Amino acid sequence: MTPEAVRRDMRNPEPCLQIQTGSMEQLRTLAAHGYLFAILDSTDCLAVPEKARKVGRERAVSLFRGMAEESYWDVAPYLAKVDPELLEWIERSRWSEPWGIFAMAKCGLDELQKHFRRFLLVKLPDGKTWYFRYYDPRRLKTILETCTAHELAQILGPARGFAIGGPEPDAVQLLALSPSKSASPASAYSADLSVNGVEPVPRQVFPFCISRDLLNAMNDVQTQSFVERCKKYMEDRSLSVEGSMEEFIGRGIRYARSVGITSELDVVRFVHFFALPPASVSGEMVRSLLQDESITGTQKVDLLCELAAFGKGGD
Repeated sequence: MTPEAVRRDMRNPEPCLQIQTGSMEQLRTLAAHGYLFAILDSTDCLAVPEKARKVGRERAVSLFRGMAEESYWDVAPYLAKVDPELLEWIERSRWSEPWGIFAMAKCGLDELQKHFRRFLLVKLPDGKTWYFRYYDPRRLKTILETCTAHELAQILGPARGFAIGGPEPDAVQLLALSPSKSASPASAYSADLSVNGVEPVPRQVFPFCISRDLLNAMNDVQTQSFVERCKKYMEDRSLSVEGSMEEFIGRGIRYARSVGITSELDVVRFVHFFALPPASVSGEMVRSLLQDESITGTQKVDLLCELAAFGKGGD
């Protein structure tokens, strides 16, 4: 490749991720042929570990091992080999929730479990270790879109692609390495699983390192998801603000982070306080409290809540 071609590709990079529209019927065909797997998130859904127990360890296993599997069985991700009955259960009882993701693969359950376990803990750009919820369908597409071809192939490993729910009730989005990033010609998703003809076997380096671009993209997705949850919290309590609720919450999140308030619960309480500030509490008092570096973010919010209660209840 000439230097000019390299510069041209850098200016107009070709996407590494191929996104296709699929259907539940395609997933049923894959399930019937034994090529469909699912990572089911059990957080806030005890029906998932119960379903995994019922289908048995030969078809469903936790991605946690050892003490973590015993202690956190009720929030663990479970990898299952999907047959038509399990697919119908997911569609009927979990489809409207961010339940997890599908993976298409010809390998066995044990090999896929070993591979996907490797991505539960990743290394951030600053060297810290982070729990990686890549199986959240609200994040997966953004994660894969931000990956380089090598990173995407690493995440896929023995899998040929992923599938997540689409915007319509029966819609499915199929996610795989773009055929142009492979030496093999492209082909459609089918029962024989010749997805793009891709056999991604990159050199695996663990823990998987999250790039700065990928971290920023995931933070954006997480922030948007939090804004939506915070908005629902405010609306459920009939709280109103001047202007856009989303913009108000966004400003509140940025302000909270700037003064060391970072946990979701604390940020929600912080935003709630500013939506209904007590008239008896001066802005100078609040600013002084928030700028106090000798106390934690949680302590700051606790004190704000005490001020609010005092302001409403008098002495």
